[in-house]
Amino acid sequence: RSYPVDPTHAIVSINVKESHPTTHRRDFQLTPAMEILGYIRDSRGKIVEGAKILGLTKHGGPKVVPKGVFAVQGVSKENAHLILIYHEQKKLAVALEVRANKKRRLEARLQSMGGIEGKLVDKAGKPIVGHDVIATISVPRDRFVNIPLEFVNNMGFYGLFPSAWKATTARKTTTDAQGRFRVEGMIPDLKYTLAVGKNWKSERDPIQPLAKTEFKILSGKVVNLGTKTFVKRPLR
Repeated sequence: RSYPVDPTHAIVSINVKESHPTTHRRDFQLTPAMEILGYIRDSRGKIVEGAKILGLTKHGGPKVVPKGVFAVQGVSKENAHLILIYHEQKKLAVALEVRANKKRRLEARLQSMGGIEGKLVDKAGKPIVGHDVIATISVPRDRFVNIPLEFVNNMGFYGLFPSAWKATTARKTTTDAQGRFRVEGMIPDLKYTLAVGKNWKSERDPIQPLAKTEFKILSGKVVNLGTKTFVKRPLR
């Protein structure tokens, strides 16, 4: 037996036995996939040029869409693709769940980015100062076929977890002298989770999830999370 080391469309276990002729043949029925054309527009319906897109491939960084038109390949009714589009200068973004459709096209209407703010304190109610607050997109494990597995260091526990291109989409800020934080530039209608770290620079640095912090981003608004108590756990 062997296992694939590169991206695959399907994996099927095949066990061949010389004494069993029925194992000498295996037929595969393929389902044709579809290409969907997408058009990036603003709230007035005007094509937006120069936005960046994630999700056309499972791995790799964002790609620029110079003329506002893109193609999602390998789409079917059964398998959903997550497509993220954002324009940093215009502070606009949209998240799309793409499946096959009869029109073979979709409209990506950009919305104003959102954000979150709040305050971190310890068990005694004192502000937690100078700590990094990292916001990452919360992705259902089996909902999208194009989500990569990415490295996470959860307080010394290393592993690979489904993550929506964290190197590009994660947002970080640092608490001030009152323990306050504010994170902006987040994609509307997606749910995010928060984690706390110290001098966090990459996925290899340890972070600790902030309990019960999954929240939905609202277009053009900064959601106030109020005061959150953070109790630091020791590294494992």
